[in-house]
Amino acid sequence: MQQLTMNLGEKRRVSFRITSSLGENFVICDPTYKLQRDCIVEDSGVPEVNGHVLYLFVEPQKMGTYIIECSFWIGGEHLIRKVSLSVEK
Repeated sequence: MQQLTMNLGEKRRVSFRITSSLGENFVICDPTYKLQRDCIVEDSGVPEVNGHVLYLFVEPQKMGTYIIECSFWIGGEHLIRKVSLSVEK
């Protein structure tokens, strides 16, 4: 899992680049995201989709370790990507 670090009080744009291991063309459908700390969802929503990249803004409210989880559909598959986010003072 990829890891990001940010300072408390920052608001950051995070991107998820989605690729095909087979080099095939695809369309991302029904994307959502959630920002959670200690299994509690602090924020959620719908990321912006630009081609094969998902963009979202996060602004954690507390110090600690968060998980940013993006889920989406490609064809008949439901896919989930996660990033660990460490928030420091």
